[in-house]
Amino acid sequence: MAKKTDLRKVNGYTPVIDHLITEFGYLTALVFGVIWRYCQMESGECTASQSTMAGLLGIKRQTFMRHADTLAESGYLMKKTINGVGVTYNDTGKANLLLKVTGAVIKSDTGCNSNGHVPVIKSDTKKVFKDSIKNNNKALEIYKNVTGLTPDYMNLEKVKQDIISAAEKRDLDEPEFITYLEGVYHNWKNTKSKEGRPYSPQNPKWIEWAITGRYLDDDKNKTVQGKEGGFYV
Repeated sequence: MAKKTDLRKVNGYTPVIDHLITEFGYLTALVFGVIWRYCQMESGECTASQSTMAGLLGIKRQTFMRHADTLAESGYLMKKTINGVGVTYNDTGKANLLLKVTGAVIKSDTGCNSNGHVPVIKSDTKKVFKDSIKNNNKALEIYKNVTGLTPDYMNLEKVKQDIISAAEKRDLDEPEFITYLEGVYHNWKNTKSKEGRPYSPQNPKWIEWAITGRYLDDDKNKTVQGKEGGFYV
Protein backbone atom coordinates (compact mmCIF):
# COMPACT_ATOMS: atom_id res chain seq x y z
CA MET A 1 0.00 0.00 0.00
CA ALA A 2 1.40 3.40 -0.99
CA LYS A 3 2.41 5.70 1.85
CA LYS A 4 0.51 8.94 2.40
CA THR A 5 1.55 12.19 4.00
CA ASP A 6 0.24 12.44 7.56
CA LEU A 7 -0.33 16.11 8.34
CA ARG A 8 -0.12 15.36 12.05
CA LYS A 9 3.56 14.57 11.52
CA VAL A 10 4.30 17.59 9.31
CA ASN A 11 6.18 20.38 11.05
CA GLY A 12 3.85 23.16 9.95
CA TYR A 13 1.62 23.50 6.91
CA THR A 14 -0.53 26.18 5.27
CA PRO A 15 -4.18 25.30 4.58
CA VAL A 16 -5.74 26.32 1.27
CA ILE A 17 -9.54 26.25 1.55
CA ASP A 18 -11.39 25.15 -1.59
CA HIS A 19 -14.27 27.60 -1.45
CA LEU A 20 -11.87 30.53 -0.97
CA ILE A 21 -10.11 29.45 -4.17
CA THR A 22 -13.46 29.39 -5.94
CA GLU A 23 -14.51 32.78 -4.57
CA PHE A 24 -11.27 34.73 -4.84
CA GLY A 25 -8.61 32.65 -6.60
CA TYR A 26 -5.55 30.72 -5.43
CA LEU A 27 -3.41 33.61 -4.19
CA THR A 28 -6.08 35.09 -1.91
CA ALA A 29 -6.73 31.62 -0.48
CA LEU A 30 -2.99 31.23 0.20
CA VAL A 31 -2.86 34.62 1.93
CA PHE A 32 -5.69 33.49 4.19
CA GLY A 33 -3.83 30.25 4.91
CA VAL A 34 -0.65 32.07 5.95
CA ILE A 35 -2.54 34.46 8.22
CA TRP A 36 -4.47 31.51 9.67
CA ARG A 37 -1.19 29.85 10.62
CA TYR A 38 -0.07 32.85 12.62
CA CYS A 39 -3.51 33.06 14.24
CA GLN A 40 -2.80 29.68 15.87
CA MET A 41 -0.56 31.39 18.43
CA GLU A 42 -1.78 31.50 22.03
CA SER A 43 -3.22 35.01 21.59
CA GLY A 44 -5.27 33.87 18.58
CA GLU A 45 -4.07 36.95 16.74
CA CYS A 46 -1.73 37.27 13.78
CA THR A 47 0.94 39.84 14.63
CA ALA A 48 3.50 38.79 12.02
CA SER A 49 4.65 41.56 9.71
CA GLN A 50 3.10 41.75 6.28
CA SER A 51 6.59 41.66 4.77
CA THR A 52 7.36 38.38 6.55
CA MET A 53 4.14 36.74 5.40
CA ALA A 54 4.52 38.07 1.86
CA GLY A 55 8.02 36.60 1.78
CA LEU A 56 6.66 33.15 2.62
CA LEU A 57 4.56 33.31 -0.55
CA GLY A 58 7.24 34.95 -2.67
CA ILE A 59 5.12 38.03 -3.39
CA LYS A 60 5.45 41.74 -2.72
CA ARG A 61 4.16 43.28 0.50
CA GLN A 62 1.72 45.47 -1.42
CA THR A 63 0.30 42.41 -3.18
CA PHE A 64 -0.13 40.61 0.13
CA MET A 65 -1.88 43.65 1.63
CA ARG A 66 -4.31 43.86 -1.29
CA HIS A 67 -5.40 40.24 -0.95
CA ALA A 68 -5.61 40.50 2.85
CA ASP A 69 -7.80 43.58 2.49
CA THR A 70 -10.11 41.63 0.17
CA LEU A 71 -10.48 38.95 2.85
CA ALA A 72 -11.14 41.58 5.53
CA GLU A 73 -13.73 43.38 3.38
CA SER A 74 -15.47 40.05 2.77
CA GLY A 75 -15.63 39.23 6.48
CA TYR A 76 -13.06 36.40 6.62
CA LEU A 77 -10.53 38.44 8.61
CA MET A 78 -10.67 41.23 11.16
CA LYS A 79 -7.97 43.83 10.50
CA LYS A 80 -6.68 46.22 13.15
CA THR A 81 -4.12 49.00 12.80
CA ILE A 82 -2.23 49.71 16.02
CA ASN A 83 0.06 52.72 16.36
CA GLY A 84 3.65 51.64 16.86
CA VAL A 85 2.83 48.01 16.08
CA GLY A 86 1.35 47.94 12.60
CA VAL A 87 -1.44 45.77 11.27
CA THR A 88 -2.78 42.69 13.05
CA TYR A 89 -5.34 40.16 11.85
CA ASN A 90 -7.89 37.87 13.49
CA ASP A 91 -9.64 34.92 11.87
CA THR A 92 -13.40 35.61 12.13
CA GLY A 93 -14.36 31.97 11.63
CA LYS A 94 -16.46 32.76 8.54
CA ALA A 95 -14.46 30.29 6.42
CA ASN A 96 -15.32 27.50 8.85
CA LEU A 97 -18.99 28.50 8.83
CA LEU A 98 -19.16 28.32 5.04
CA LEU A 99 -17.55 24.88 5.10
CA LYS A 100 -20.37 23.70 7.38
CA VAL A 101 -23.01 25.26 5.14
CA THR A 102 -21.49 23.61 2.06
CA GLY A 103 -21.51 20.27 3.85
CA ALA A 104 -25.13 20.70 4.91
CA VAL A 105 -26.45 20.71 1.36
CA ILE A 106 -25.01 17.25 0.76
CA LYS A 107 -27.10 14.22 1.71
CA SER A 108 -26.20 12.81 5.10
CA ASP A 109 -25.25 9.41 3.70
CA THR A 110 -22.62 10.96 1.41
CA GLY A 111 -20.04 11.33 4.14
CA CYS A 112 -16.45 12.31 3.52
CA ASN A 113 -14.32 11.10 0.68
CA SER A 114 -11.22 8.95 1.09
CA ASN A 115 -9.12 12.02 1.89
CA GLY A 116 -11.37 13.07 4.75
CA HIS A 117 -12.77 16.10 2.90
CA VAL A 118 -16.43 17.02 2.59
CA PRO A 119 -17.37 16.49 -1.09
CA VAL A 120 -18.11 19.63 -3.10
CA ILE A 121 -20.98 19.63 -5.56
CA LYS A 122 -19.71 20.74 -8.98
CA SER A 123 -22.75 22.89 -9.75
CA ASP A 124 -22.19 24.78 -6.48
CA THR A 125 -18.65 25.77 -7.47
CA LYS A 126 -19.90 27.06 -10.82
CA LYS A 127 -22.60 29.17 -9.17
CA VAL A 128 -20.19 30.56 -6.56
CA PHE A 129 -17.73 31.47 -9.33
CA LYS A 130 -20.36 33.24 -11.44
CA ASP A 131 -21.46 35.21 -8.39
CA SER A 132 -17.93 36.06 -7.27
CA ILE A 133 -16.68 37.25 -10.66
CA LYS A 134 -19.10 40.18 -10.45
CA ASN A 135 -17.45 41.43 -7.27
CA ASN A 136 -14.21 43.33 -6.64
CA ASN A 137 -11.72 43.10 -9.52
CA LYS A 138 -11.82 39.35 -10.08
CA ALA A 139 -12.64 39.69 -13.79
CA LEU A 140 -9.61 41.92 -14.33
CA GLU A 141 -7.39 39.53 -12.37
CA ILE A 142 -8.50 36.68 -14.64
CA TYR A 143 -7.72 38.80 -17.71
CA LYS A 144 -4.22 39.49 -16.38
CA ASN A 145 -3.69 35.81 -15.53
CA VAL A 146 -4.64 34.74 -19.05
CA THR A 147 -2.81 37.43 -21.03
CA GLY A 148 -0.07 38.63 -18.68
CA LEU A 149 -1.23 42.14 -19.58
CA THR A 150 -3.05 45.02 -17.89
CA PRO A 151 -5.74 46.55 -20.09
CA ASP A 152 -5.53 50.22 -20.98
CA TYR A 153 -7.19 52.49 -18.42
CA MET A 154 -9.86 53.55 -20.91
CA ASN A 155 -10.79 49.90 -21.50
CA LEU A 156 -10.80 48.64 -17.91
CA GLU A 157 -14.55 48.68 -17.39
CA LYS A 158 -15.37 47.14 -20.77
CA VAL A 159 -12.79 44.38 -20.32
CA LYS A 160 -14.30 43.65 -16.91
CA GLN A 161 -17.87 43.54 -18.25
CA ASP A 162 -16.89 41.40 -21.26
CA ILE A 163 -15.09 38.85 -19.06
CA ILE A 164 -18.20 38.67 -16.87
CA SER A 165 -20.39 38.21 -19.97
CA ALA A 166 -18.14 35.40 -21.21
CA ALA A 167 -18.38 33.68 -17.82
CA GLU A 168 -22.17 33.94 -17.81
CA LYS A 169 -22.32 32.32 -21.26
CA ARG A 170 -20.36 29.25 -20.14
CA ASP A 171 -21.33 26.58 -17.62
CA LEU A 172 -17.82 26.43 -16.11
CA ASP A 173 -16.13 26.82 -12.76
CA GLU A 174 -13.14 29.14 -12.39
CA PRO A 175 -10.29 26.77 -13.43
CA GLU A 176 -12.34 25.53 -16.40
CA PHE A 177 -13.19 29.11 -17.43
CA ILE A 178 -9.55 30.19 -17.28
CA THR A 179 -8.56 27.20 -19.43
CA TYR A 180 -11.31 28.13 -21.89
CA LEU A 181 -10.08 31.74 -22.09
CA GLU A 182 -6.50 30.59 -22.58
CA GLY A 183 -7.62 28.54 -25.58
CA VAL A 184 -9.52 31.45 -27.12
CA TYR A 185 -6.61 33.84 -26.51
CA HIS A 186 -4.16 31.36 -28.02
CA ASN A 187 -6.28 31.09 -31.17
CA TRP A 188 -6.60 34.88 -31.36
CA LYS A 189 -2.83 35.36 -31.28
CA ASN A 190 -2.37 32.69 -33.95
CA THR A 191 -5.02 34.07 -36.28
CA LYS A 192 -3.88 36.13 -39.28
CA SER A 193 -5.65 38.78 -41.28
CA LYS A 194 -5.97 38.53 -45.05
CA GLU A 195 -2.78 40.62 -45.25
CA GLY A 196 -0.98 37.87 -43.33
CA ARG A 197 -0.49 39.82 -40.12
CA PRO A 198 -1.17 38.07 -36.79
CA TYR A 199 -3.74 39.65 -34.51
CA SER A 200 -2.33 41.83 -31.74
CA PRO A 201 -2.05 40.14 -28.29
CA GLN A 202 -2.69 43.57 -26.75
CA ASN A 203 -6.10 43.91 -28.42
CA PRO A 204 -8.81 42.90 -25.91
CA LYS A 205 -11.37 42.28 -28.66
CA TRP A 206 -10.48 38.59 -28.37
CA ILE A 207 -12.85 38.49 -25.39
CA GLU A 208 -15.73 38.89 -27.87
CA TRP A 209 -14.65 35.54 -29.31
CA ALA A 210 -14.92 34.08 -25.81
CA ILE A 211 -18.45 35.45 -25.49
CA THR A 212 -19.63 34.05 -28.84
CA GLY A 213 -17.54 30.85 -28.81
CA ARG A 214 -15.92 31.83 -32.11
CA TYR A 215 -12.81 30.04 -33.48
CA LEU A 216 -12.32 27.31 -30.89
CA ASP A 217 -10.82 24.70 -33.21
CA ASP A 218 -7.20 23.59 -33.30
CA ASP A 219 -6.26 25.35 -36.53
CA LYS A 220 -3.22 27.30 -35.36
CA ASN A 221 -2.72 29.22 -38.63
CA LYS A 222 -6.25 30.35 -39.36
CA THR A 223 -6.56 33.09 -41.96
CA VAL A 224 -9.72 35.19 -41.93
CA GLN A 225 -11.13 37.61 -44.43
CA GLY A 226 -11.45 41.12 -43.10
CA LYS A 227 -9.76 43.17 -40.43
CA GLU A 228 -8.88 42.54 -36.83
CA GLY A 229 -11.72 44.82 -35.82
CA GLY A 230 -9.79 47.53 -34.02
CA PHE A 231 -9.18 48.16 -30.36
CA TYR A 232 -11.98 49.05 -27.97
CA VAL A 233 -11.02 52.72 -28.02
